[in-house]
Amino acid sequence: MFWGAKSRFHDLNDVVNVLNPKSVEFHLTDEDIKSGKIDGTHNLSYSIHLPEYWEQQIINPCNSNKLNEHLDIYRLCIEKGLSFKNNFIKEKMKVVIHPGGMTVDPIEENTDEIIGNLYKNIKEFVDSLPFKDDIEILIENMPPLPWFYGGQYYSNIFCDPKEIRTFCNVTGYNICLDISHLGLYCNYKKTNLLESINMLKPYVKQIHLADAEGTSGEGVPIGEGNVDFKAVMNEIKDLDIAVIPETMWGHKNNYAGFKKVIDVCSKFI
Repeated sequence: MFWGAKSRFHDLNDVVNVLNPKSVEFHLTDEDIKSGKIDGTHNLSYSIHLPEYWEQQIINPCNSNKLNEHLDIYRLCIEKGLSFKNNFIKEKMKVVIHPGGMTVDPIEENTDEIIGNLYKNIKEFVDSLPFKDDIEILIENMPPLPWFYGGQYYSNIFCDPKEIRTFCNVTGYNICLDISHLGLYCNYKKTNLLESINMLKPYVKQIHLADAEGTSGEGVPIGEGNVDFKAVMNEIKDLDIAVIPETMWGHKNNYAGFKKVIDVCSKFI
């Protein structure tokens, strides 16, 4: 494994100078697409994280009624990311996508059929994304009870590691493993985090790293949740992929939260 970093286009130079990553992930917004730019060249690999919101609306790739609308938005994002390919080392740009499929209320009837259709929809959506020869698509696992605009939802897909493994085996797609999200799901289902990580390792091509508290405490600072980072780092240290700190507000105070994740977890490698 090697350390990566979250960045926006405008603060790339600061992130590189402070954190010295080998890879960067740009979490895009609609404003980035309009005005974002990068100057100079960097000896780094890079990825983009497709936005979950666009002009104040939640993007849900599983919503087949808005397939073309959402594809148009993500086409713009991928084009923007690829416009910077000459600023980084020559590797395929990774594209991280949230699968959607969340609902305000839990699904209680026709559960298998509905969830099966959601997995079918996300496969159709990802299959339809453009520029396949230039990108590597990574679908991110989700927390069980995500928050959007201050409201709590229920995730219906891409939480259960067994379902994710089956999806990857059938479709050939890989994942961005979010340790905090998986930790929350394991707390929610009272299952073992390390066993879940081990189950997903063959499909993991990038990692987001943060602590998890209870069933909805996402991205809390390291040491404030219940993730055993010594055990987690021992489980992932042999992977030749970017591990990216994703602590909430980790960029504050000269990236203090991100630096703490790197400092603490490096001691366990």
